Amino acid sequence: MTIKEIALKLNKKTTCGFEITKRKGVLTSTWLLYKKRTHYYYFAINEKIIFDENHKYTLEELVEAFQNSYFEIDSEV
Repeated sequence: MTIKEIALKLNKKTTCGFEITKRKGVLTSTWLLYKKRTHYYYFAINEKIIFDENHKYTLEELVEAFQNSYFEIDSEV
């Protein structure tokens, strides 16, 4: 899935976030994507979760930043 597909699924859920696996070539990593009000927040799995400007994205910014990556939803958080 693309990051836009993940974000649109998050818009439809009552949950506030997803744990996702990011795939870029043969590399994989685990991340967290949250939606709070009208913005998305993207964190590495081992980061302290602080909803600040450094992690804040609009949908357009999120799509632009992760356009060449593919994701899978691991779980809802």
